[in-house]
Amino acid sequence: YEGLSAEHARTTQAVNDTQGVVLTCRGELIPAYYHAESAGFTENSEHVWSSPHPCLRAVKAPVYTASPYLQWSASLSLQDIQTALAKYGYAVGAIRRLDLIEHSPTGRVTLVKITHKSGERVLRGTDFRLALGPEVIRSTRFTVQLRDGRAFFQGQGWGHGVGLCQWCSQGMAELGYDYEAILTHYYQGAKLIHHQ
Repeated sequence: YEGLSAEHARTTQAVNDTQGVVLTCRGELIPAYYHAESAGFTENSEHVWSSPHPCLRAVKAPVYTASPYLQWSASLSLQDIQTALAKYGYAVGAIRRLDLIEHSPTGRVTLVKITHKSGERVLRGTDFRLALGPEVIRSTRFTVQLRDGRAFFQGQGWGHGVGLCQWCSQGMAELGYDYEAILTHYYQGAKLIHHQ
C-alpha cells in the first residue's frame, strides 16, 4: 500500500459501496487470503499452512490470459540454492539432487528432497520457495531440472495459491460476475453479511 496519494477513485468507491459488508464462514469473519495468480486452480489451506479451513478450499480458477504471471522460469546455481537455504536456517552440504517427492491434488509441490554431500533433507514446498525467495520461485507449482551445476525451474502462477486469485477475479469481473459471485467462488461456503 503506497498511501493516500496512490489511491484510485474506483477503489475508494468500491470501499464506500461495500461499507458494512463482511465475509463470513460458519458465522466467523473469514481470513480472506489472496494471491496474484493461481494458473487454473487455487490451493487448500493445509497444503500451505498445515491447517485446513472450511472456506479455504481449492477451486478451479478461470485462466485470464492477460495475466502476466501465468508462466515463469528461474535459473539458480546449486551453490546459490545452498547459500539461500543456509540463510533460512536449513544447513545442507553441496547439493547433488533436488527431487519433488510429493504434490498436492492441484499440482503444487508439497515436499522437496534435497540430496547433498552430507545426506538428505526434506523440506515443505512452501518453505523451499520462501528460502529461495518468493520473487524467484513465484509459486510451488513448478518443475526443476539440474544441469551443469544449475537448477532450472519452470512454473505457473504467483503466490501461495490460497483464497482469491487477483488476476482470475479480474477476468471474472470482465465477464460480468459481480463481487459477491467472485468472493463466494473463491471462498467456498462463505457468506456476505450486511451490518448496519
